[in-house]
Amino acid sequence: MNISDATAKDRMTVDGHTLIFDTSAISSDDESNAILRSDANLFGDLIMNNPSVDTVIVSGDGGSLYASYEIARTIMTFDLNVVARGDCESGCAIVFLGGKTRTLEKGARLGFHRSSTEADNHKKHYELRKDKAGWKDEFAYARWTYEDGQIVARDFIAYLIQRGVAVDFALRTLIPSGDDMWYPSIEELAKAGVLTEPE
Repeated sequence: MNISDATAKDRMTVDGHTLIFDTSAISSDDESNAILRSDANLFGDLIMNNPSVDTVIVSGDGGSLYASYEIARTIMTFDLNVVARGDCESGCAIVFLGGKTRTLEKGARLGFHRSSTEADNHKKHYELRKDKAGWKDEFAYARWTYEDGQIVARDFIAYLIQRGVAVDFALRTLIPSGDDMWYPSIEELAKAGVLTEPE
């Protein structure tokens, strides 16, 4: 078992009809709390192996967009209800929106912001992929990142709309920078269709 597999196991538990996914369960370090690809794999396995689960409780931070969308797809495939506990930010909000019904525990908040990545990550990505991608220099890479950023934003907006979220709310999620977080009120979330009535 590698470190990421161990991390995933430490923050996902099944309790009867409920799967609890708390990315902050093992560390107060933001980087350790990131949603990882290993989380998506374990989440799918747990749902497959626990057919009585009908509700997912989520809390924590963001992380891999790929992994967040993959977990959300599993939630949609199995028609699961989702409840947010505490702060559910960034990628956690993507997971939350996969729910058939979407509700907040008392005191819970959803946090939204524009997708972003650190300069060091850009440097590593450029060095790792420049030959395969055909980037002749950093300026060619900059053009690719500009286009890729637009695709990421488009896909996020499309996902929110697909999940029944109002267009004006979806567009507003792109306003806060990657370093800021927008926490809409319960009234704003309900009006925009982010929250649903429990069945």
